[in-house]
Amino acid sequence: MRPRNNFSRSQHVLLLLMRAYFQRGLEAYPELRFKLEDVLCGVNSVVLYYTNQKGTHTAEFLELSAAGKVASVVANYGA
Repeated sequence: MRPRNNFSRSQHVLLLLMRAYFQRGLEAYPELRFKLEDVLCGVNSVVLYYTNQKGTHTAEFLELSAAGKVASVVANYGA
């Protein structure tokens, strides 16, 4: 079954993994809000570009392990 948006199947799976990744932060800080602006997919990485509830732009580089789990994160925040 194809996802009901413009994402490919692999991007859809990746977004499901990212949802699980961010779930912990949202449980600790339920007031957090994100507007996903862009997703850039690499071979073993993904960059999420989003705007948070304060209007701050953020780019997070997530390196994925062979098991598809997040191994490391580098976040860059706009002013």
